[in-house]
Amino acid sequence: MAEFLILSGPIRSGKTSNLMSTFGNRQEVSGFLTPDLGEKRVIFGLKTSTYHNFETIENELNQPFVSIGKFYFLNSGFEICKQLMSDYLNCPTPVFVIDEVGKLEMNGMGHEPNLSEFLASANRLDQNYKIIIVVRDTLVLDFCLRYSFLNPIVVSAPDVLDII
Repeated sequence: MAEFLILSGPIRSGKTSNLMSTFGNRQEVSGFLTPDLGEKRVIFGLKTSTYHNFETIENELNQPFVSIGKFYFLNSGFEICKQLMSDYLNCPTPVFVIDEVGKLEMNGMGHEPNLSEFLASANRLDQNYKIIIVVRDTLVLDFCLRYSFLNPIVVSAPDVLDII
């Protein structure tokens, strides 16, 4: 089974920024980060170093989207993440990052059902693979219950490199 790490911290505490500086240019790492670029959140593919549209604003809603609070996320962005998860399972790298799992997933939306399928498949990988999942500190318990993580390894952003 792969080793799963939960990277947790408060909102806007630097989780994504830390991961970007730590893993942004490393070929042995794949997955996706969701940094802010200007006023919108984007998807950054770690293996290819490419950016993709993810967040949109209300007056630009000309594509299918999912909303949570004041945020609108493009369905096409979730499809890109789904493809990155699938690509990883076909050709795994030592480290895979998912940024982030939040309220949408706790309600069966966003990365779901793809995330559940990915975690089940990744659970069958060799122990040498590490899956880092970013989860806001207030959602760690809900995340662990939903995805059956009994004894999770929870780390903060500065500690993630020490664990890898």
